[in-house]
Amino acid sequence: MSKKKRNKYRKQPPKRSENKVNIPKHHDSEWYEEEDLRDAWEEEEEYESYEESADYEEEREDYPEEGEYEEEYDEASNEDDYSEEDYADDYRESDDYSEEEAEEENYPEDDYAEEEDYPEDSYYEEEVSHKKKKKRKRYGSGHAEDHKGHGKRKKKKLWLIPLILFILLLALVGAAAIYEYSLVYRVAHVEAGVEVDVYDFLKNTDEVAYFAEGSDEIDVHVPGEYHLLIMTGGIPHKSTLYVEDTIAPSFTVQSLNVSYNEPVEASEFVTAVEDATEVTFTFAGEPDFSSFGDKKVTIVGTDLGGNTTSVDTSMYVSAVAVEVVVEAGTKLPGPEDFVLTGGEGEIITDLSEIDLNKVGEHKVQIKLDGETYDSTMKIVDTVAPEFMVDKIDGYENVQYHAEDFVIKCKDATSVKYSFEKDPDYTLIGSQDLVIIATDEGGNTSTKETTLTLKEDNEAPVIEGAVDFSVPPGSAVAYRLNIVVRDNSERDTKLEVDSSKVKINEIGVYPVTYTATDASGNSSSVTINLEVKEQVYDINEVNAMADKLIAKIITPGMTKREECEAIYNYMHGNITYVSDSVKGDYVRSAYEGFSTRTGDCYTYASMVKVLLNRLGIANIDVERANPDAYGLHYWCIVDIDDGHGWYHYDTTPRIGRPNLCLLDDATITAYSDAHGHSHYYDKSLYPAIP
Repeated sequence: MSKKKRNKYRKQPPKRSENKVNIPKHHDSEWYEEEDLRDAWEEEEEYESYEESADYEEEREDYPEEGEYEEEYDEASNEDDYSEEDYADDYRESDDYSEEEAEEENYPEDDYAEEEDYPEDSYYEEEVSHKKKKKRKRYGSGHAEDHKGHGKRKKKKLWLIPLILFILLLALVGAAAIYEYSLVYRVAHVEAGVEVDVYDFLKNTDEVAYFAEGSDEIDVHVPGEYHLLIMTGGIPHKSTLYVEDTIAPSFTVQSLNVSYNEPVEASEFVTAVEDATEVTFTFAGEPDFSSFGDKKVTIVGTDLGGNTTSVDTSMYVSAVAVEVVVEAGTKLPGPEDFVLTGGEGEIITDLSEIDLNKVGEHKVQIKLDGETYDSTMKIVDTVAPEFMVDKIDGYENVQYHAEDFVIKCKDATSVKYSFEKDPDYTLIGSQDLVIIATDEGGNTSTKETTLTLKEDNEAPVIEGAVDFSVPPGSAVAYRLNIVVRDNSERDTKLEVDSSKVKINEIGVYPVTYTATDASGNSSSVTINLEVKEQVYDINEVNAMADKLIAKIITPGMTKREECEAIYNYMHGNITYVSDSVKGDYVRSAYEGFSTRTGDCYTYASMVKVLLNRLGIANIDVERANPDAYGLHYWCIVDIDDGHGWYHYDTTPRIGRPNLCLLDDATITAYSDAHGHSHYYDKSLYPAIP
């Protein structure tokens, strides 16, 4: 008899809760609550505990007698819910069910049984006997059918196990889904331009998160839909970001002067833009560039969100070109280059002082038909430099510049040089380099060259370090006349140690010069500096002058040539300093010859001694009105060429003008243009033609 029929006569256990677990049939179903699942599990456990309780055994005793049982069996067989499993159970209890079928159904093949280690026959019989006794004890001495039916009921209860496992699986999936949805926002909207961070998507910002591989790259300045994969809590979460631009652009415009029949873009009227996304500009209506005069213009700005803003401005259509472009190094433009209508114009601005070899813009005024127009001449350089380079053989650790390799260059504007890749100055041997030449127009060209470096074991040589003396308290030019020579000829440093000198005390003190090249080779020279009271003797000064004359004056020179030789020496060898003791030309000349430094009084004093030794007539000249214009000294000379006196000023000035043997008109013109530099009282000196 089937389990289903027997259950009809059993006392029914307490009904299970009607709060059943709602298991979704597809992904769109609503997940059940975790609390419902827990209730279902508790009710299942309660029912299984009931079947094993004493109450269950008592209810079994109320089963009907054998005859009633058979009668009810037929009724149960006709019920609609009589299952295929019940039919199978009844068939196994019938006479038609053979032992062979039972063995085939319940027992494995011999080889399988051997693998499963079935027990020995004696053990098996003993175990079966024990189970039968146990079954009789549980069910009493009822019919065998009752025993078989109970076994079927035990089998039938096995279907609960997969159901429970299935429910547990669904519960885990549901819990995972609930956990996942509780961590990340599935959809987010943000206004364009607002920075986005992965933590903006987390419901709990204490979690650690990052954008996983596979996420779209977010550009907050481009509206659109971005699909993201956010890794947090050990689980990847999908989310969608919508970047939206809902704010219209803001921009400012300017009025323009435009050339006749030369249209311009709408964007050229725009001076500043504020928007989170890219903005394009168009005309609300196409302006008329084919007629002269003022025109109203409306500029429309449209961002990537489709938002628009319109701003009004104006333009003036001119008969003169607003801008004329000139290639650097060419000729200046004429009126015809500015006038667009074919009329005859006039360039009012003086273009002669404009440097056509320098990139830049220059304002130009054009007069046409009685009207004055403003235009711009723009000098551009569009031609790349042409240059040549040479190889360099040098020493390690010596720094070279890119221009050191250049031997020749042709370009209309100034050119700067650089390395494509900086050299390795520690690398012994040859290395290939690329020199880049860039002009003012940004045009570039390249050349390949080679730098070869070798080891440097040679120390520098110090020249000109000799003993000398100075008066107490004087300023000492320790580096004057000192020359350092080295095989590398660059990056050599000279250090002077004068720490032991007491300049205000009479005595002799050591001064040490140390020269060190780039490779660390060094040499030192120590000289004596004597601090002593100075007695300036004209004979000693004359001797110093004669020694210099022997170097710069050659026999057979005219007096003009001798003056020019002295002038060139003074400009190239005496360093200007803005201080000297005035009123004693012998002392000033001595200090000039000794230190090769001085101001205008020193220059004039040295020239006076040199000219006297050469027999050239000279007179000192002092600037008039020194309170207003400051002190300045020079001299006038007569070189016996029939002209008479000349102005002769060897003091170097800004721009290095040539002030050697000038007439009075020339020196006066220069003086007037340079702050009355040579203004003097002419009544105190002989007339100067």
